[in-house]
This record gives sequence, C-alpha cells and structure tokens, in this order.
Amino acid sequence: MRLFIKILWSLLLTLSFVNTSYAHNKPYIANFSKDAYGADNKNWSIDEDERGVVYFGNDVGLLEFDGIDWTLNSLPNGLTVRSVSVLSHNTVFTGSYEEFGRWDRDITGRLKYTSLSANLDKSTFRNDDFWKIWSTDECVYFQSFNSIYVYDYQKIEKLDSLGPVLFLMMVKDEFWVQEMKGSIYRLKGREFEEVG
Repeated sequence: MRLFIKILWSLLLTLSFVNTSYAHNKPYIANFSKDAYGADNKNWSIDEDERGVVYFGNDVGLLEFDGIDWTLNSLPNGLTVRSVSVLSHNTVFTGSYEEFGRWDRDITGRLKYTSLSANLDKSTFRNDDFWKIWSTDECVYFQSFNSIYVYDYQKIEKLDSLGPVLFLMMVKDEFWVQEMKGSIYRLKGREFEEVG
C-alpha cells in the first residue's frame, strides 16, 4: 500500500509539472465583442505596427487598437476594408472593393485616407476586391484576383496580367504569384518569371 501511495504521489507530481509547462506554451487570447470595438463582426485582415498597435480590415472600415482604445477609421465611401498592410505607425495601406489607398497619421494622431486608385480606369478592376497588400521600403503591391498594381510611393502602375491570380505571397525575400489553375511565378521587378 505504501508503494502504491508513493507511485501515486510521483505520478501526480509529474503531471502537475507537465501541466504547468504545457500552460506556458499557450498564447494569451482575448476575445472582444463587436460592441467592445464599435464596428461590424467581420474582420478580414490584420497587421501590426512597430509600436504594437494592431489594425483590422473590418466590414465598416479600418479598426485600430492600441491595447486600450479602439478607433474606427471609415473610408470616405463607406466600403469594407478587405486587406491591411502596415508600413509604419504613420502609414497604413488598405484595399477594398474597386478601391485601394493609404492612411497617413496627421499632427493630431488621427489617420487620414488618400485614395491611390481614384484616378485609375475603374473598368480595369472588373468588380475586384483587393485582397492582399504587401508593403516594402521600395514599393507597395495591391493584389486582386484579376490584377496586381504596384505603387513606388510616386505613381501607380498595373503589372502585365497573367490572367486570374490567387494570392501574391512573400517567400523568403521574394514575391511569388500563383496563377489560378496554372503556374507559379516569381515577381522580378515588374516582370513575372515562371518558377520551374
């Protein structure tokens, strides 16, 4: 009986250490209701700046959360924000339905929107939502299923289309694009090179 009690205590002690070490590997998760953040319940994308401020593409705009306060930044035309890419605390890029642009922080600390697609030929968008954005120090890529636009911080240029594409993605330090039901391409400058 004494041996049984020693084995039982050893087992319980071992399990308590396993349970404790397992608990430290779990990330802390906080759930917020839409009432807490004051926007719609659909959040399409997320990114974080160097200060730890988190940005969400929401059905009713760009949500900003600094860990304490929520701020809803609405697009002038009230569109859903599908994609978000943070360059810095002062510059955030968003994409939505037939629209993409940049938010810049003004002297009061509020984000102000500037459309980058307003002067483009909207007929080339063909009912496109811009689902993916990648920002680098050199340029920003805005990707829909039908097109990819590049912004070099001076002008916007549409890249020659491969046809319908899935997602533009970053692989190590390169950008790759998968053609819908087709090949995978490496983006070299403004040209596509098939990965083979």
